[in-house]
Amino acid sequence: MYTLKHTKSVEVEIEEAGNLVAQVLQEDFEFVSQSINEIKSKRDLKSYEVEDLARDLEIRNAMKTLLSYYMVKDEYDKFMEIQRCYGNV
Repeated sequence: MYTLKHTKSVEVEIEEAGNLVAQVLQEDFEFVSQSINEIKSKRDLKSYEVEDLARDLEIRNAMKTLLSYYMVKDEYDKFMEIQRCYGNV
């Protein structure tokens, strides 16, 4: 969960903004990966599920690219190893 207080202006250091983006991407990556795993576990997929799966895979690949940009390499590698252990990559 993210808490934002509304003011007329908000100043955020560029590094903190990048960290926030990375955090959101990590949570979304896990959510999309869970969706992929749920769809893959089904038998006899409906046509819309096949489309959902293809789209989710495309989105997850894009997220991996963005995560590698916004995260320090060591943190990215650790995150991806955890995701591998969860069966998400």
